[in-house]
Amino acid sequence: VSQSRYYGMIFGFLGALVITVLPVVFGSNNVLGTYSSAKFSPFFGDIIILISALFGTFGIILIKPVKHIPGHIITFWQSAVVAISILPLAIAEILRNFIPTMSPFVFFAVLFVAILNSVVAYSIYNESVHKLEASEVGLLSYLSPIGALLLAVPLLGEWPDIWFVLGTVLVLYGEAIVTGK
Repeated sequence: VSQSRYYGMIFGFLGALVITVLPVVFGSNNVLGTYSSAKFSPFFGDIIILISALFGTFGIILIKPVKHIPGHIITFWQSAVVAISILPLAIAEILRNFIPTMSPFVFFAVLFVAILNSVVAYSIYNESVHKLEASEVGLLSYLSPIGALLLAVPLLGEWPDIWFVLGTVLVLYGEAIVTGK
């Protein structure tokens, strides 16, 4: 890995830390005010995303060596393992009469997430791991919060705070260093 890639990865990682950790440390207000509507601490999600990114990095390292297996096959086996592992929880929810209380919107949302957000997105992701270098895939994953913002503003009315803006600049700068664009 070239020296510029290391710098790009460092800037991307710092940007991700700014987005997820600094609001926890210093507090955060968005344009609409404080996060008073959250049922959990607003930073609980940030911590989960950070943990997810760390495990995602391990996933890239594990998937990269198996180039002979297509991305959709890897996604199938990943999904099978997840389905089997959450089956006891699903059965417990069904026994608690969870399914009949689902509105049509919630049912559609679950199907959308299960099909497009999981199967299609992970198949494309796993295929990209084979075609790109692991450092590029990892850095591109730092763009996820920026993509989420494109939907969060119009659909949820959530506006970015100063930490998000600063972190985004760092991530984009790191991406520019790595890709040379």
